Amino acid sequence: MKRALALFASIALVLSCAGLSSGQQTGVAGTYISKDNPREYLKLNPDGTFFLKQKVKSSGVEAKYQGIEGRYALSGKDLKLKLQDGGEATGTLDGTTFVDSAGTPWPKEGTGGPKMNREVRKGNK
Repeated sequence: MKRALALFASIALVLSCAGLSSGQQTGVAGTYISKDNPREYLKLNPDGTFFLKQKVKSSGVEAKYQGIEGRYALSGKDLKLKLQDGGEATGTLDGTTFVDSAGTPWPKEGTGGPKMNREVRKGNK
């Protein structure tokens, strides 16, 4: 019993230090779609991981998109995306809208914002 309590306390401490209580993760989990480009989206999972689909800058005529995965941390309204390659991206989470570092709003799917293009959704996470 003491061991189980100690393990639970350790996990709670780690989550609180990361700024991610299970309530915060559950509350922010969902898909956020860029108002500038509905083919770009950020999916925050309840387990603290994310998937970002975004346009890659290219000189070609056809737009190319890439998928990026990693972990996220929420501290107040500040959201930090920790990329698998060690990089980081930041933004804010204000209610049901993610605002990226360029100031672009990404409303949460189902809250009256843009809808994701169905063909983009197929085969993606």
